[in-house]
Amino acid sequence: MKIKYLLMLVLHSLVSNTVNATSYSSAGAIDKMTTGKDFARVRLDAMESYEECEKQDWYILEFGSSARLPMYSMLLAAKASKQKVSFQLQGCKHGYAVITHVYNN
Repeated sequence: MKIKYLLMLVLHSLVSNTVNATSYSSAGAIDKMTTGKDFARVRLDAMESYEECEKQDWYILEFGSSARLPMYSMLLAAKASKQKVSFQLQGCKHGYAVITHVYNN
């Protein structure tokens, strides 16, 4: 009985750690951006907390696939033209909320 309970507890913790809620940021102008080899960090002038992640001062856009490059291009254009953007966020990477969609407001 103890083994069955322990197994259920372990399975529950594995499943609950892999589920990422989707959230949305408020629209804001891009205040700052940093770019590295594998990701870019983006800070809006109106940041909101994303409760899953420990760091709340940046959002992160991973460069893991070429599908993310259009989002990065859109961010650069929005920064240059001072247009507002908002993000769909899902999960955390390096402690920051991960950008999965970029919206031009």
